[in-house]
Amino acid sequence: YQKVGTTYCFRDPDGGRVMTLDVGRKASGDPVQACKKEAARLVSAGALPDYHLISLEARPLLNKAADWEYQFTAADGTLMHVQTRWFATNGKAYAISWQTRDVDWSGDFAKISMVLSTFYADGK
Repeated sequence: YQKVGTTYCFRDPDGGRVMTLDVGRKASGDPVQACKKEAARLVSAGALPDYHLISLEARPLLNKAADWEYQFTAADGTLMHVQTRWFATNGKAYAISWQTRDVDWSGDFAKISMVLSTFYADGK
C-alpha cells in the first residue's frame, strides 16, 4: 500500500487493479457536484485521457452519497474502468474507488460490489 496526501492506495502487483480510499474529502455540499468537480479537475490535468462518463448518481439509500463510474485510457493504451463511492458521515467525507482494466471489469464486479457495499453512511 502507498499513502499520498489523504489517499491510501492498494495496488495489485500482478494486474491493473487499484483500490483507493481518500479520507480528505469535504463533507459539505452535494456529492454529485463534488464528483463532477473532481472529474473536471482530473480531465483538465490530463490524468484521465479519453475520459468517458458511464454514470454519476446520488445514492438515495445513503446519507449524502454518490456513485461515479467512468472509463479512461491509461498511458500504455489500456482501457481502464473505475467505480467511486463518495459519501459523508459524522462531519467527514470519503471517496473509495476501485480501478481495473476494462477487460477485467465483469470478473471483478463481485469484488467491487462487496467493497463498495461496506461503506454506508446511514449507520445501517
